[in-house]
Amino acid sequence: MSINRRSQRRGIRRLLPVLAIFIFFVGIYLFFLGPREHSGTVVAVQDGQTIEVATQDGNEVIRLAGLVAPLEAEAQSQQAHDYLQNLALNQEVTCRLEGDVTAEASLAICIVNGGDLGEALVLAGLARDCPAQSGGRYQAAEKQSRSQGSELHLTFALPRHCEIKDEPRDK
Repeated sequence: MSINRRSQRRGIRRLLPVLAIFIFFVGIYLFFLGPREHSGTVVAVQDGQTIEVATQDGNEVIRLAGLVAPLEAEAQSQQAHDYLQNLALNQEVTCRLEGDVTAEASLAICIVNGGDLGEALVLAGLARDCPAQSGGRYQAAEKQSRSQGSELHLTFALPRHCEIKDEPRDK
C-alpha cells in the first residue's frame, strides 16, 4: 500500500470523531430547538387568543403568538372569543411553535383553512400586533384594520410585554 493511501485513511479516521460530534449536535438542535408543529382539531376556544387542540398526543393548549386580545375583564373580549370560535372550532389546525412552552400554554402561529388565525383576529379589529413578540408580523394587518375603522387601539393599550424598548406606549 502506498504512503499516500495510508495518509488519506489516517486523515479520514481523524475526521470521523469530528463528524460524529457534528451530527450529534445537529440532532440535539433539531430535537430541542428546531421548529415543531402540532396538528389536530380545535376542540375549545378559551378566550380571544387561546385555543385547545386535540392532537395524537392528547389535548394541547395553544396561545396565538405575536398578538394580544382583550381578556375577560376588558371590553370586546367576548367579541374576540366568539370570532375565534367561529373561525376555528372543530376545524383542522396546524400550529408552529414559537418560543417558550409554559405550564399554561404553548405559544404558536396557527393556520386554519390556509389562513393565519392571528392575522384574521387583527384584521377584524379584535386583537393587536404585539411587536416585541411578533417582530411586526401583524403590523400591516393592524394598520389595515385601523384604516377600515377599527378603534381597538383607542380602547385597548398594548401591555408592557408587547413594547419594544425605547418606544413609547401606544394608547
